[in-house]
Amino acid sequence: MSLVILELFTDLGHWFRPYQYQSALAIIATVLVIFGNDINSVIKRLVAKQHFKYPSHMKMQDSAGIKNVFRQGFD
Repeated sequence: MSLVILELFTDLGHWFRPYQYQSALAIIATVLVIFGNDINSVIKRLVAKQHFKYPSHMKMQDSAGIKNVFRQGFD
């Protein structure tokens, strides 16, 4: 009896092997959809405690500078 079950599982394994990537991708996508909100809130809490220091060459531009950049792109 156990030999029949072992052969069945072996045949199923051989049949399923080409589809492992697609099924793993589907499982990961499903887990991310189901638990995405919880994962996002945990990451937000972890990142909120961190202090990010930007290099001096990455200063924020004033709104007029940003408007000029956009205006130049559309002219």
